[in-house]
Amino acid sequence: MSAIEGEIVVSRAPMIPALCVVVVIFSECFAVWQLSGIASQFAAWRADTDTPSEMMAEAWLNLEALRSDTELLTITQTMNENEAVTGDIAKNQTQFRARMNAAEAAVPSEIPRIEALKNHENALFHHACRNTLLQGGAATSMVANAVAQTNYLTQCAPMMPSMMQDIAAEQLRLRAQAALQQRALPKAIGRAFTETVAMMLASLALITLFALFPR
Repeated sequence: MSAIEGEIVVSRAPMIPALCVVVVIFSECFAVWQLSGIASQFAAWRADTDTPSEMMAEAWLNLEALRSDTELLTITQTMNENEAVTGDIAKNQTQFRARMNAAEAAVPSEIPRIEALKNHENALFHHACRNTLLQGGAATSMVANAVAQTNYLTQCAPMMPSMMQDIAAEQLRLRAQAALQQRALPKAIGRAFTETVAMMLASLALITLFALFPR
């Protein structure tokens, strides 16, 4: 190294700490940006997993309660009992739709599937089971109950299993999606760490080159 080059190296020496500070600050900003991306992925995983899957499980429980109450409505023989069961049916239908809507809001990609489930429920309780609900809700004698029971067994009950199976299948689908996203998180964390370290090492290498090689 010539004397002139040595002077250049010496003259650049005071700049090295400042450059190191710049590298540290830039690295911290880069790391924060990477972590915010990981946090967004985690939030999406939570939203796409726990809430929709739990909502779908609770919707299944509402459907099971609707099935049980519909059967019960073909047995009760007083208007007070009929009104109590009818009230439970209305409550579970409202909860079912609210939970399905919440699942749609959390996972927009599943809207077509969830809409199909909502349409299935509507067809079940407003068409296939409609006569059973009307007859059972008005029945106050064993004869009237027998008519409602026959209607339930022939028109309503056969539609129940497929609806419940579809709800269970959608819940399993949401849980499977969650598992895939959960496995992706460690990879994202590892990639962020590797990129941050590589960026810091590259910056330090450039500082070294800047200080040692004036040309």
